[in-house]
Amino acid sequence: MKYKTLLVGLSMLAAFTASQAQSRYPEQPIKFVVPAAAGGIADLLGRTFAKHLPSGFGQPVVVENRGGAGGVVATEFAAKAPADGYTLIQTTIGNVVQPLAQKPLPYDFERDFVPVSLLIKMPNVIFVHPSVPVNTLQELVALSKRRPGTLSYATSGTGFSSHLAAELFKSVSGIDWLHVPYKGSAPAVTDVLGGQVPVLVDNAISAERHAKSGALRALAVTSAKRYPGLPNVPTVAESGYPGYESTGWVGLSVRTGTSPEIIKRVSAEFAKVAAMPEVRKIMFDNGAEVVGGTPEEYAAFLAAEKRKWTQVVKAIGLRME
Repeated sequence: MKYKTLLVGLSMLAAFTASQAQSRYPEQPIKFVVPAAAGGIADLLGRTFAKHLPSGFGQPVVVENRGGAGGVVATEFAAKAPADGYTLIQTTIGNVVQPLAQKPLPYDFERDFVPVSLLIKMPNVIFVHPSVPVNTLQELVALSKRRPGTLSYATSGTGFSSHLAAELFKSVSGIDWLHVPYKGSAPAVTDVLGGQVPVLVDNAISAERHAKSGALRALAVTSAKRYPGLPNVPTVAESGYPGYESTGWVGLSVRTGTSPEIIKRVSAEFAKVAAMPEVRKIMFDNGAEVVGGTPEEYAAFLAAEKRKWTQVVKAIGLRME
């Protein structure tokens, strides 16, 4: 009886201690894991939020870059972290697609992580080198059908939003392109500028200035609405493919088991920063739209993305190494 009483007491003490820790959260610096090297939109997003979050948290937010393997390195690291709210991770379209096309993975994204907020969306754009004799997306499709399997397109890598946007477009338009994946946007843009690859599908900001200078020709934007940086460029949907939409995005997740109170606090603090005009301008100037939102909204978004890309992955037989 004494042992039973002792166990009950210890259980109550542990519950009280955990409750106290949640109410005092955060008591130490928070780690914000970015699944990319320094530089680029993911890193900029992380550092922009990390700059403003301490005013609400009362603790530093430290960006930790863990690039590699399309986000697998960072996600595996975060999956092994304690479920205490002190390790936050950026999540992307890769976290949705990799379980469908790359197995085995050293974690289960749906099992090991809880959605907190969708932070930003970023459109991709279909560009061509000026030597390609087309001025519209429909003309590019017609050319592609006259020369099946001969046109190649460059992206920043296999499984990235640009690659998936192109494969979705191939599926709805019935064309046959050869994918040329690069290790990042910069080398992909360089080779298309040099004429080595005729078509580029990449995030808007990476090649926007080249489109404005005439070094590349922008044919269509992959998002549901036009990109403000290239207002005269129609969307893919406007170009004859209604219902088409594909965007890159970055969200925020934490380890499964993190208390609902901490998740709610993290979501609220990120929402405050997302609403700041300065933050919205920085993201806008870099081709991204700040979204924000609740854990429930992000969960619904992830579910919709999984439904969409499950169909695409099966249709194209995508395999990622």
